Amino acid sequence: MNLTSKLALSATVLGATLLYLFLGSSEIDALAPLDPEELAKTPAPASPEQPPSPTIDPNQFHFSRDNILGTSFEFTVVAEDEPTAAAAEARVLQEIAEGEKLMSTYDPESEISLINARPFVSGERILISDGLHHLLKECLSISEKSDFAFNAYLGEAIDLWDQSEKQGKSPSSDLAAQAVSLVRPGFKVFIVKQGKKPNIVRKMYLVRLAPGKFQFDGIGKGYLIDNAVRKVVEDVPEIRGLRLNIGGEISVWGESSLTSKRPWRIAIADPSRPEDNAPPLTRLELRNLSVATSGNYARHRQIDGKRVGHILDPSTGLATEHIRSATVVAGSAQRADALATALCVLSPEEGIKAVESVSDAACLIVDQTGKIHRSKMFPVLETQERASGQVSWSGKFALRVQFELVRSEQEAKFHRHYLAAWIEDDVGRRIRLLALWAKSKDISYVRDLNQFWRNAWVLAGEGSSPLPLREYTRATRNPGSYSLIWDGRDDSGDLVPQGKYTIHLDVNREDGPPGGRENHTHVSVEMDCRDQASVQTADPQPELQGVRVEYGPVDESTTK
Repeated sequence: MNLTSKLALSATVLGATLLYLFLGSSEIDALAPLDPEELAKTPAPASPEQPPSPTIDPNQFHFSRDNILGTSFEFTVVAEDEPTAAAAEARVLQEIAEGEKLMSTYDPESEISLINARPFVSGERILISDGLHHLLKECLSISEKSDFAFNAYLGEAIDLWDQSEKQGKSPSSDLAAQAVSLVRPGFKVFIVKQGKKPNIVRKMYLVRLAPGKFQFDGIGKGYLIDNAVRKVVEDVPEIRGLRLNIGGEISVWGESSLTSKRPWRIAIADPSRPEDNAPPLTRLELRNLSVATSGNYARHRQIDGKRVGHILDPSTGLATEHIRSATVVAGSAQRADALATALCVLSPEEGIKAVESVSDAACLIVDQTGKIHRSKMFPVLETQERASGQVSWSGKFALRVQFELVRSEQEAKFHRHYLAAWIEDDVGRRIRLLALWAKSKDISYVRDLNQFWRNAWVLAGEGSSPLPLREYTRATRNPGSYSLIWDGRDDSGDLVPQGKYTIHLDVNREDGPPGGRENHTHVSVEMDCRDQASVQTADPQPELQGVRVEYGPVDESTTK
């Protein structure tokens, strides 16, 4: 190794060490720096001769690089040893490099650059790779859910603004409108199957519906992060957890420590105070989720001495200015990335509506006035500190739930009910999963338990993959009367504080429901679980009746 390489390696090691010392073992302010008030609480050394040893998790390994995808790269791995962590980083970097060959518009030989260079021929079928088909399909999905506020077919409009920045003059509204496709979203993809089983060949095609160019700035990093995380988990199974942060877009998977089940902590920068030493807007605790933030406070164009936002409205080709920042948490990084971009185009109300139409997403939006808007489930993801003086649940009390699954064989033939039952605290955070009755091979029915899948599974930190569900599922039940009990412990086995909790029952049918019951059944009952016994009931529903919830001493909590 030459001297230059040794110096570079030493700098990298030093930088990683300093980062490690500042962040400790469980928290990284990936979108904002550490709160200086928290740093001030760090105790000073007892004496210059004996500085205190920092609390460092020896099983967290940190890697930091610059100029990966044109931005910063931070990677933390939880593993038994450093060689395993190094193998994980190498696999991530390999996957990112492979992904750039598909979607980089800076590489003239990438798959998307070669497509952009083709003359437009209306209706022409262009054979594309599986990876590009997957990416474009996700682009179309987010475009539809956001009323086309996100569009990956804006390359010509982006080129126009880049040229305008060099010339120092903004384009006219007419010129900007000409650069965006009037046929939204401007393209489609589809699959053609050829041959017979078991030798079926699937070919993916792209058809451009109008002239234009692809640009993946609003989804590309997320796509690469998703692929990298999936590959490293598959190929380096010895790792126990990871956090991948590329330019502020982050995915976390697994545990943040070998010795506990702590979530990964991530801070969201305050767009009104984006300085490196400013306190964050809020902090999140995430498991198996991704987070992305978009906004014009960090990136912008400088045209004629004025700051111009870099996010364009696909309907006009003009820069948006009414949103300071939008943060999205979702089951995949590419979805979080694309939705965060769309939210900078939509109004806060439209943005929240779009996010809540997605089965695994939540958002926080800061508008131009500084007002904060949260989707319903976002507070569930924010750090919740237990208030001082809270009394723990008494081991002498329990909560029982009784219910009956409605029989209706005369109306329609169906096999079984699928059911999920869980407890939420007063902010909507899942505390305990009481029951999940489903067949693991038919996960699609579990996804149809809408309230459960979104609120109590994906956003509760289990991730968007259905595979972990198989650890919980059991044979589905025939219709009948059932009871469940909750002993006041959370999913980790710890007693929760006394207070208000909500019991949720989510029911769906296999091979049903009949006419008039197209929507699944969801029932929620709020209970005050303190020192007084109580009983609550719920009105009969299409698939549920006889719902009764009792809270009281264990020896008196008997089924009536």
